[in-house]
Amino acid sequence: KFRDNKTGGVFYFFNTHFDHRGKIAREESARLILNKIHTIAAHRPVVVTGDFNFEASDVPYKVLTESPDPTSLLDAQFISSQVHYGPVSTFGGGFDEACKTGKKIDYIFVKNQIHVKRHGVLTDSWAGICPSDHMPVYSEIYLED
Repeated sequence: KFRDNKTGGVFYFFNTHFDHRGKIAREESARLILNKIHTIAAHRPVVVTGDFNFEASDVPYKVLTESPDPTSLLDAQFISSQVHYGPVSTFGGGFDEACKTGKKIDYIFVKNQIHVKRHGVLTDSWAGICPSDHMPVYSEIYLED
């Protein structure tokens, strides 16, 4: 639970890392996190980030984004005021494959009075080496009045 120092507005931030092997575990994790978010944050603004280990065509993504209101989340990439920046994929497979693009498995989701101004996937590297096997996902967000 956070409070914006300028506006006094309250929002909740959740971060997660879903299982990379178990298909059923990811699906159940999606249901569990939706339930927990609804229980903890109710109708307050929410930001959810993480390595979800699923793609947009997979069932867990649909559980998170197509659940009956008020639990459903929105993918920040698709509600950004500005066009998405950078590649769509976030995971390249390993540190030895410096900055290689692959699939999108890392997301920023939002709900309830959150405005997404910008969204992107950053590809910064140093001497051709990426800092991680995942590329950072970036969103500039604001609490709506």
